[in-house]
Amino acid sequence: MRIFFFIIILIVHITSHITVYANEKTLIIPIFIRDKQYILWEPNNHWKSALSKYLSSEYKQNLIIPIGDLDDISLVNYDIINNPSLSNLQNILEKYNAQTILIASSHYFIDIKTNLPALELTLKYLSPSEEESKVILINDYRNNSLQFLLKQAVTEVINNINTTADNIEIDQNRKTTNIIFNLSIRNIENWIEIRKKLNRIKKIHSLIVKEISTQNAIISIDYIGETEELFTELKSYGFMLDKQHNIITISL
Repeated sequence: MRIFFFIIILIVHITSHITVYANEKTLIIPIFIRDKQYILWEPNNHWKSALSKYLSSEYKQNLIIPIGDLDDISLVNYDIINNPSLSNLQNILEKYNAQTILIASSHYFIDIKTNLPALELTLKYLSPSEEESKVILINDYRNNSLQFLLKQAVTEVINNINTTADNIEIDQNRKTTNIIFNLSIRNIENWIEIRKKLNRIKKIHSLIVKEISTQNAIISIDYIGETEELFTELKSYGFMLDKQHNIITISL
């Protein structure tokens, strides 16, 4: 029997996802932290390099990575990053014609619980209408190289920001349905793909992981619409649904 050993990526403070519309650009400020050293514009910012390498062109239309030239260095320093606001980041926003800011910090460290390398990803989103922060722990027994963990962190940035090419307005006053699912998980790649596809369903208002193991998770979904509408959307994304004894299991 083949056994998979992995730690599922956990999100602290799960809320509805940030939505970046086609006419809105978000500037990512990438900070890499290692051995208590904060790296922003220096050449050894491996986190900035990973974002540039692994962020696909589809997302680069809305998510802007600064080039790190002399202008950027003069416009954003560590004092500003320690106390960020749209007002003190206005100059660099104007330079890149962006409307919102995502400060993405990747902290590479040795987890004392496992004695293995891990990555703590902190996302701080600033817009004129909201401010939101999330912390994501990435730790994988199978591959704990820095490059692999950074690649997973790029996936998490994508998973936590909904980009949409059309400004589809969802009626927030519609009935919100809460449904509990048993989610079948084969391995970490399967979990990442599941997360990615669930994030594409725009009418999922929130998703909370109640319990999780290496083989399954219990998730609670608040969906703007009727239960059958959600089932239809899940099937359109390739999910299989199995209803037995009032328990709905979904898998991909």
